[in-house]
Amino acid sequence: MSNYGRLAAESSDRYFAALDAAQENFLKSCATFAASVPASSISSQPAMPGLPTAPEVIDATFAFAQKLLNQQQSFMQKLVATTPGDAPASAVAFGKVVGTKSKNAN
Repeated sequence: MSNYGRLAAESSDRYFAALDAAQENFLKSCATFAASVPASSISSQPAMPGLPTAPEVIDATFAFAQKLLNQQQSFMQKLVATTPGDAPASAVAFGKVVGTKSKNAN
């Protein structure tokens, strides 16, 4: 049994911990900067009626991204399930199946 899943999870955890720390530091910097700038009348509402607010855009964008990731994951799982495990390795280059040693395989 491969330990790939464990190694990938550990690496992912370290990456996301570092990303979280960097994002938190960025947010603190933004808050510090915002506190030093005089208050303005700029609103979080759209400049023109009918335009979406920033939170609406964020929600719609990430909902799309999550659906895309779910669909791609499902596709890859189906692809792996339909590919025989002992089939010889081949690649597709420009619509043609080529051997792995071919110089035309990308």
